[in-house]
This record gives sequence, C-alpha cells and structure tokens, in this order.
Amino acid sequence: MGQLHFVIPDDLEALIRRKAQEANLTVPRFLATLVTRELTAARWPDGWFESVVGRWAGDRLEREVETNFERRD
Repeated sequence: MGQLHFVIPDDLEALIRRKAQEANLTVPRFLATLVTRELTAARWPDGWFESVVGRWAGDRLEREVETNFERRD
C-alpha cells in the first residue's frame, strides 16, 4: 500500500484530527476516505447508463412538450 507525505497548515491539521476523532477513525483512514470519495464521486460505474437510463439515439435527449398543467390557487 502506498504512502503519501505532505505539509499542511497547523489549523488544518487540527481540523483533520478532530474530524477523524468524531468519525471514530484514525487520521490515515479518515484521509483515505476523503480522498477516495473525492476521486470516485464524478465517475459513473461501468454500464450504469445502459442498465439504469437505457440508450437513446441522436445528439441530445429531448423532453416532450408538457401541456396539461395542474391548476393551483
């Protein structure tokens, strides 16, 4: 398993230590969780669109025109 070493300001270190303690995690485990969440958040799992959204043809998705609006007071 790889190791990273970096320098951060003292106030940020204190915040990281406090947040790790609140999460009942060691500092390395807490940081690994944050990094993992950040680096994987923007990725869609392989096959996600095909299984959940389906497939479409064309350059863009088009929405049907809505004409039956609910009347509210």
